[in-house]
Amino acid sequence: MKRIVSVFILVSVITLGCSSQSLQEKKCVEAFNTTDVDIYNEINGVVIMKLFLPYSIEGAEHIIKIIAAKESWLKIEIPTLFNATAWVNAGSFSIATRNYQNEAISLYQKPDTEALVVGEFKQQQLVKIYSVNKSWALVKAKNKNGEWIEGWLEPEMQCGNPYTICP
Repeated sequence: MKRIVSVFILVSVITLGCSSQSLQEKKCVEAFNTTDVDIYNEINGVVIMKLFLPYSIEGAEHIIKIIAAKESWLKIEIPTLFNATAWVNAGSFSIATRNYQNEAISLYQKPDTEALVVGEFKQQQLVKIYSVNKSWALVKAKNKNGEWIEGWLEPEMQCGNPYTICP
């Protein structure tokens, strides 16, 4: 049974994708949950469902699309579960960084590689998402001294798939 569910999840992940092929043209951030998450019908609304972390399948988080942000809320789509948008609290979903050989990753003051670099880290890690701007994610990461830094992570340095490394 676990194998069937795993195959279904992997097929769903392959077909999920954001609206465009190019990382620069993407209109969302793909992310996954590492804890149970309450899903709301609107900002400050009613909980319409709880997205459970499927503990029976190790590492099988739900992959979602974050399509917008407002205040401390993220607007999401979960095509594998329902055909509508919903809202979650910022910080509810994570992405992995794509510095697989511990290359330096910069976090920017604004979602633009020409913006001021506000911090840098080298260790690959999971980072929580607090806002989005198209395919850019506002995240908090730990630097080499173990201090939290916050800034915008460019699309090329994000991996929203918990099952494999991103190319």
